[in-house]
Amino acid sequence: MSRPALVVYTKELLDTLRDRRTLATMILVPMVVYPATLLLTTETMVATERAAEEEVLEVGAAPALPPALARHLAETPHLHLTTLSTHAMDAEEARQALKEGLHAVVVLTATGAEALAGEGTGEVQLYVDTTQALGAAPLDRVQAALQRFSHDARARRLDARGLSQAFLQPLRIHPRSVATTEERGNHALAMALPSLVLLFVALSSLYPAIDLTAGEKERRTIATLLTTPVPLADLVAGKLLAVVTVGTLAGLLNVAAVGLTFLRVLGDAEATSTLDFALSPLTVLGLFGAVLAAAFPLGALLLLFSAFARSFRDANLLLTPVLLVAMLPAGVVLLPGAELDSAFALVPIANAALWMKALLTGAPAWDRVLLVLLSSGGLTAVLGAGVVRVFSDERALFATEGRRADFARLLVEPPTVGMGTALAFAALAFAVTFFAGLLGTGPLVTIGVTQAVGYLIPAVLLARWMKGVLPPRALLALGAPAASGWAAAALVGAGAWLGISLPGGWLTDWMVPGQSQAAEAFAEAMGLGQVSLPMLVLAAAVMPAVAEELAFRGVIFRLLGAGRGALLGQAALFGLMHGSVYRFLPTAALGLCLGALRKRTGSVWPGVLVHLMTNATLLTLETQAPQEVLQSLGRPTPWALLGAAAVILGLALARRRPA
Repeated sequence: MSRPALVVYTKELLDTLRDRRTLATMILVPMVVYPATLLLTTETMVATERAAEEEVLEVGAAPALPPALARHLAETPHLHLTTLSTHAMDAEEARQALKEGLHAVVVLTATGAEALAGEGTGEVQLYVDTTQALGAAPLDRVQAALQRFSHDARARRLDARGLSQAFLQPLRIHPRSVATTEERGNHALAMALPSLVLLFVALSSLYPAIDLTAGEKERRTIATLLTTPVPLADLVAGKLLAVVTVGTLAGLLNVAAVGLTFLRVLGDAEATSTLDFALSPLTVLGLFGAVLAAAFPLGALLLLFSAFARSFRDANLLLTPVLLVAMLPAGVVLLPGAELDSAFALVPIANAALWMKALLTGAPAWDRVLLVLLSSGGLTAVLGAGVVRVFSDERALFATEGRRADFARLLVEPPTVGMGTALAFAALAFAVTFFAGLLGTGPLVTIGVTQAVGYLIPAVLLARWMKGVLPPRALLALGAPAASGWAAAALVGAGAWLGISLPGGWLTDWMVPGQSQAAEAFAEAMGLGQVSLPMLVLAAAVMPAVAEELAFRGVIFRLLGAGRGALLGQAALFGLMHGSVYRFLPTAALGLCLGALRKRTGSVWPGVLVHLMTNATLLTLETQAPQEVLQSLGRPTPWALLGAAAVILGLALARRRPA
């Protein structure tokens, strides 16, 4: 490399790295987005699989099975056997039975029953529909039950005498899916097409969104545009329509190009393909509507964030993480059993993806499609109003310079109090706590190290770093509370789990079923049942109470301004940082209560007491309470009202210590 090239390289590299937002995009965003995606996906898959295992399978037999085999299937947990007819069903009859609600159909021929009663091998046809909500789960579970019977029968035969090889195989199972090639093809298409289409649409919308906002700033045409006699709302609407049009058309063209390429490459294998596709004009029209349902809120979101950018480069840095996060819900189509229900219909991007999936695998319910349109339209209107607000603010619209520093001072100069510092601190803490799990140590050590290096030490170090901006005791809220603050904390702590965490769990389980399965999987993975209760409370109650309160109700709450926005912001981050869709609502609700206590008392210490009492209660119940008690807590109980009353009374009694 020549010296001039090296000089240019050094200059451009340092110029890029001296912007803190660049470092955040390059380092913090991948360390947060990928772990969060993995946690969400893994947790949802585990919960879905556990829920599928516990769902009662409706299995039909045609004709009636031999008593021993029927009794074996009937005694299999979560399996209900029904005799459908007196004759052996063919594939079309079995297909109709499956369409009417059965999960599997077992057909044993008359000769098969005779062979099973004697010394031969009974032939069983096992019909399932793998395109239904449970996928291949019915096939696996019923086949496993039949194989267990076959194993038991073989053992009995061999115990009696060893006559022929047929004794070793009483049943030969022939699994067959009744789904047609078109149904299998559409099902495969439904798993891949929605995410692919929405990804291409989002990527294709990125450039026009940047060009129509940050690009206008760089070209210095934004001022001229705003002087035209056009209302701001119309101006933003025109830009949004342009972004949606370009993004949608370009995205669909990309998908078409990919599809045609695969068709050309795989054309020779068409004759032997087991998949086919059936797309009616009405289905194609519906798919286009679903794409638009995602394209409009996506375009408005990209316009909103790019309007804050100072330049084209800043917009690219800013929109990269935004696009990554915005597209995560599209992956919901890959989850087994995920359908366009009333809850998912209200989730942006996910609702459009599931609408497309429903169109490809069957007709979606139009009342839910209406919810999708209302949800997407409402979100687009809200984001569009935000864009209008930005376009009316000269500070945001004409900003060309941001805070930049010499590279040597970048990591020395203390950050300022504000949302950017709070989010950077939270992102770093999340990344550290996630990757601390790679240590491979026991659960207690892992929890202790995670709390220390993820929350406690960073909070203390940041307080010392910012001592010239804000006194450490003020940032961490270390002041002693009044006596009423301690009394209030004791009252809130006594009722927080019963009145906040438990109802939050009920609501979550109603909105996103599978919470109990996810909790069981987490407890099994951590091995908490093998740890003594005192040590468990010390590691998972005392340590988090101190470390997390200093981080959330101390650092983050103060950096966000200590007002109402800070109260909501720290609660949302508190819920998100626990890395679980099932724990978000109860954790965020508890964080809101702890934040209110911090605001009213001016100290983190009452929150430490409440946090400790809540975690200790949960740990004691999970490790010591009988199983029937834990199952009863999974259903709403009026006792929760008593806990909520204790929380409300405690917050009302909380007062600041007199100066």
